[in-house]
Amino acid sequence: MTAHFQFFMILGAAILLLIIFALLKKGQMSVKYSLLWLALAVVLVIFAVFPYVVYVLRDLLDVQMPVNLVFMLMFCFVLLVLLSLSIGVSSLRISASALPRKTLSWKSACGIWRKNSAANNPAKGV
Repeated sequence: MTAHFQFFMILGAAILLLIIFALLKKGQMSVKYSLLWLALAVVLVIFAVFPYVVYVLRDLLDVQMPVNLVFMLMFCFVLLVLLSLSIGVSSLRISASALPRKTLSWKSACGIWRKNSAANNPAKGV
């Protein structure tokens, strides 16, 4: 791994960390999703500072060039992010589909309460 590539990996990780912390500070990103991105930044720094780790992984996975391994791992990371976002969207869809039922049951409970209170106190009727 060249020093040029190592420098850009460290620079990219530092920029990623700054962006994550800025989004967390503004409240635009939840801590739950930021952990995944923080893990990516830490892995990038480890790969840049200790390139031997990349070479060992390259040999274990039988990849020809270390750069290809880094890009392959980045692609796997993006797939992991997509999976986590899909899970988040699915849970929101389930919550959104349950909302009309909850609203309807609340409205019907209020309607029953209004009818019962009007029947018990005819002076204050509708």
